[in-house]
Amino acid sequence: MGEKSRLESEDSPDKRKTTLQKGKASKLQHQQHKNNNTHANRRSIHRREITQKNHKKNYWSSTMSA
Repeated sequence: MGEKSRLESEDSPDKRKTTLQKGKASKLQHQQHKNNNTHANRRSIHRREITQKNHKKNYWSSTMSA
């Protein structure tokens, strides 16, 4: 019994270490993913604004010429 408990106590710090490392990695990945998403959203929003502007321009130019 005494030997078993000693082995468990030796194992536990290693396990804790790996879980910490895993947590750190996933956090970093999540951060990168978030950054990518925001960048893509910004680009799509910008593209949307441009298309709206063009639509308005085309609409007014067509009404004026007619």
